[in-house]
Amino acid sequence: MSNLIKPLKIATRNPHFEIVNEPVFNEFWLWFMYYTPIGVVLRYVIFRNRFFSNIYGILNRSNKSTRKIRSFVKNYNIEISELDRPIESFCSFDEFFTRKLRVGARPIDMKLGVLISPADARVIKYEMKEDCVLPVKGRSFTLEALLGKAEMAQAYVGGTVIVLRLAPFDYHRFCYIDDATVGNTWTSGRLCEAVHPYALWANAKSFTVNVRDCSLLHTTTFGDVLHVDVGALGVGAITQLNQSGTRVVRGQEKGFFSLGGSTIILVFKPGTVVMDSDIEANSNNGIETLVRYGESIGFRKN
Repeated sequence: MSNLIKPLKIATRNPHFEIVNEPVFNEFWLWFMYYTPIGVVLRYVIFRNRFFSNIYGILNRSNKSTRKIRSFVKNYNIEISELDRPIESFCSFDEFFTRKLRVGARPIDMKLGVLISPADARVIKYEMKEDCVLPVKGRSFTLEALLGKAEMAQAYVGGTVIVLRLAPFDYHRFCYIDDATVGNTWTSGRLCEAVHPYALWANAKSFTVNVRDCSLLHTTTFGDVLHVDVGALGVGAITQLNQSGTRVVRGQEKGFFSLGGSTIILVFKPGTVVMDSDIEANSNNGIETLVRYGESIGFRKN
C-alpha cells in the first residue's frame, strides 16, 4: 500500500529542521477515490456528498467506536499525556477526536506583533495574482469563489493567503490568531471533498466547494482578517463557539472540527503580514511546515 502514492514531504521546525515523510491516513481510500476511474465516479455520486460525512459521524459517535481509539493513538503516535482526562473516559471515537488538552499543553506566543498558528497543522503560504490564489502545486482558486462575496474579496486582492491543513490525527480544536472582534460570519459550500494535497493535486476543488464557515475578524494587530474553516471528507460538523459581535483574545478557542481532516485558510490584506523565514522558504518550494496551535508562524509587517 505504501507504493500507491508517493510519500508526502513536510518540514519540521525547532529544535531541528528536517524534511520528513508524513503518514497518510486511509491511504488506500484516498488513492482509490482520486486516482481510479471507479473511485472517482463513486466519489462524485456518494462520498463527497454531505450525507455520507454525516452518516460517518453518527457511526463514530456510537459507544462501539471506542474500540478504534487505542489503535489510532498507537498508529499515529498521539501523545496521551497531553489529554485533559484519562483515555478510558471517552465514550466514542468522535469524542476522542474532538478531545481537549490539559492547560499549558499549547502555550500561546504573546509577543507583540507575532502571528500565531490557529491550530496544530501543516502550514503553507500561497501566492496571489490579482484575486487568483496560486499554489505551487494543485489547483488555483479565486478569493471570490472561496468567500462567495465578490465585494469582500476585492479588498484582499494582492494580499497574503495562508493555508493550514489539519490531518485526521491532529488536535482538532482551533483558536483566534489575535485579540479581535468577530465581525460578519457566513457559511458557504455543500460538499465534502478531501483536503489532503493528493486530492488537490488531482484537481479537486476542495476549498471552493466544501462546506466552510467564514468569519471577518477585526483584529488589533493585523487589521481585518478573513478566517475560513473548511470541512472535509468525513467531517461531520464544524462547531463555532462565538457569534458576531463577540470580543475575543489571542489564543482563545474559536471552535473545532468533528472527524476527518480539515483546513483553515487565513487571508490578509496587502502589506499586512510576513511569514517566518523557514515557512516562507518552504512555501516557495511547495513544502508544508509542521506547526502547533499558538506558536509563531509570522509577524506584522511594519
